[in-house]
Amino acid sequence: MESSQTSIGFFVRPTTHDVMDEPTVYVDPSGDIKLLVQAGEDQKTFVVSSKALCLASPVWRAMLDSKSRFKEASPSTGEVFLEDDDSEALWILLNIAHFRFLEVPQSLEYDQLLRVSILCDKYDIVTLVRPWLPKWIRGLKHLSCCAGYEEWLFIAWVFGDTSTFERIAYGLVLEIKVPLCGSYLTASGSLPTENLPPGTLGQWRIEIYPFQRFFWS
Repeated sequence: MESSQTSIGFFVRPTTHDVMDEPTVYVDPSGDIKLLVQAGEDQKTFVVSSKALCLASPVWRAMLDSKSRFKEASPSTGEVFLEDDDSEALWILLNIAHFRFLEVPQSLEYDQLLRVSILCDKYDIVTLVRPWLPKWIRGLKHLSCCAGYEEWLFIAWVFGDTSTFERIAYGLVLEIKVPLCGSYLTASGSLPTENLPPGTLGQWRIEIYPFQRFFWS
């Protein structure tokens, strides 16, 4: 547990792991919406404010509309089902949306930043995290040059880091082996293709494969 000092003494603030161990997390104790998160075996319920969600994200606003056509949403029951969302990344974003800034981590691990970027893209909330991005990225930027961290391409694309995106993309174009079928290969092994900017693989196949095929033959 983390202790913090105030003018009236000490209080104990739960850590991320303490909070995420609970099946139900009250981001807003007076919240009117439950977000039901299911990612594999991980099940979590977040009690939140619909007003905060609507202000933070146009996607959330559309989901919570009374005439919503999103299959995940059921505004009449006060529940929204979010499949495959990472609960820890979502918790970070919900804290920001609800002005719970003391609960927002000042630094992230690489995997955490990747999962946050996925949700920022999915829910169109990049502007929400702008104040924290410099600190989050500062300690991880060096990894964008390392083998095995090719998904930095997606992180840079989501957050508008043009120079990093272009450097990684150029390096991959020179290094990657584009097959007619099967896995895309880099020096570190198979390239994770799940989290890449839209259209990237198709463009590589069109532009790179014919040249590599000629060269290999």
